[in-house]
Amino acid sequence: MKTGADYASQYPSGLFEVKRTVNAKSPLRSALEILTVGPTAAEEKNNLTSSTFGIKLVSVRIKNKTAYTSFIMSDGAAFPGENAPFIFIEAVEKTALQFKGVKKVVVCLDGILNFGSEDDEAPPQKCK
Repeated sequence: MKTGADYASQYPSGLFEVKRTVNAKSPLRSALEILTVGPTAAEEKNNLTSSTFGIKLVSVRIKNKTAYTSFIMSDGAAFPGENAPFIFIEAVEKTALQFKGVKKVVVCLDGILNFGSEDDEAPPQKCK
C-alpha cells in the first residue's frame, strides 16, 4: 500500500502493485503468504506499507474457480481505521485474481465472512 496525494487519484485504496517471486508448486498460497509478510526493505524505502495489518494466512483452496481464503488476526494486530478491512479484502482479491483459474475470491477473517460489514447490527456470518 502506498500513501500520498500522488497515488490517491490513480490508486484510491492506496494499493500499489509490486512484483514478487512465488513458489511454483503452490503459487496462490505463496503469493498470499508473501502479501501478509508486508513490504520488503526496498519497498519501505519507496514509502510502501502493509495492506494486511498483521493478518496471517491460515488456508487457501480453489473450488469451481473460487479461491476460498482464511486468515487470522494475529496477537497485537488491528485494523488502523474503518476503511482498513476493505483495503485488506481488495489486496487479497487483487492478488488471487491474478492466477489462472481464479474468477472469484472469498475472504474469511477469524472465521467471519462479513468482518468488514458496515452494518453494526448484522450478525457475524460464519465461514464455510
